Amino acid sequence: MRGGYPVIVWKRGLEDLLAIKDAPGELATAKMLLLANFGSEDEAITWLTTPKIALGRKRPLQVIGSPEGCRQVIGLLETLYD
Repeated sequence: MRGGYPVIVWKRGLEDLLAIKDAPGELATAKMLLLANFGSEDEAITWLTTPKIALGRKRPLQVIGSPEGCRQVIGLLETLYD
């Protein structure tokens, strides 16, 4: 770990994120919001791998590996969910 969540999640992608059963707090929230917001895994992967202006044109999957980045991704997902 590099001051964040398990590195394998960020290297392998959504499949590993969704496979984590006991994800730590913020990561579990991000996972729940991903599952709630998108009708399919393909849609979630597309969202996670598409640069977002709100993230400084970075992909959510690039920033979700740190606690702060995870909170930013959660914020974006919450705006989609509302």
